[in-house]
Order: sequence, then structure tokens, then C-alpha cells
Amino acid sequence: MSKAARDAFKYTRMLLLMVQGRGYYSYNNFPVAPGVRSDASRSREYTGGGFLSQCGRALYWRYGAHAARKPIDYLEGDTGVKMAEEMAEPWAGHLVPWECDNMVFERSAAKGRSRVERLNQLVTDLFVLQLKGNYVLWPKWRSTHD
Repeated sequence: MSKAARDAFKYTRMLLLMVQGRGYYSYNNFPVAPGVRSDASRSREYTGGGFLSQCGRALYWRYGAHAARKPIDYLEGDTGVKMAEEMAEPWAGHLVPWECDNMVFERSAAKGRSRVERLNQLVTDLFVLQLKGNYVLWPKWRSTHD
């Protein structure tokens, strides 16, 4: 058996142990959490990210010089991961409407995978955070101009 196959089995085992037999066959009984919006910026003047929840919680940050060279879809996804880490506790047991203005990452998050490896890793991180926190993200695209 190849190392990649062994690693995949170890990863799957870790995920199964994490969920402890929980399975979601329907989201109908999940209460809807207050919505959240996230955004990232990549410009010379300001490269950073942040989110704002309708519950009143917000956080924003600046990226360093290394992160500022990454594509905007990566920064949008990284902002979503930081948001999911930060908001895990109040979101437990909820369906969370999440508006993102980057269509590439939003579509990847909605389907749970991406052909682009850098985005696929972020989508995987989001999936693991949802399992750990026992919540479900409901990504929606929102125009930047809105």
C-alpha cells in the first residue's frame, strides 16, 4: 500500500473518531445562527481580512508581506478559515449563513472541494473545523458591490 493511501486512511480514521457517530442526513432541525460576512483585501495600501457577524462579533487583521503575495481567492478562503476558528463556540449545533464575495472560493466551499490545491486545503480545513465545532456552514456568494 502506498504512503498516500496510508495517509488517506489515517486521515479518514481521524475524521470518523472526531464525529463520534454523529451524522447529518438533514439540516431541517438545525437552528439558523445569525449570518456572517467575510472579506479580504489585497492591495498595496492594505492587505488583510475580516468578518462581521449579525450577532455583533467582528474581527479584522492585516496580513504580512508573505501573505500579501498570495492570490485573492486564497486570502478570501483563509479569512473564512480564521472566521470558522474564531466563531466555533457560538455556532455549535447551528446552520450558519456565510456570505463571501469571492465566487471562486464560495463555490469551492459549497461543493466541498476544489481542483486548485491551495483552495482544496482551505476547504478541507473548513470541513474539519465544522466537524470539531458541530456546525454547518451555508456559503452564499454576495457581490462585492453590495
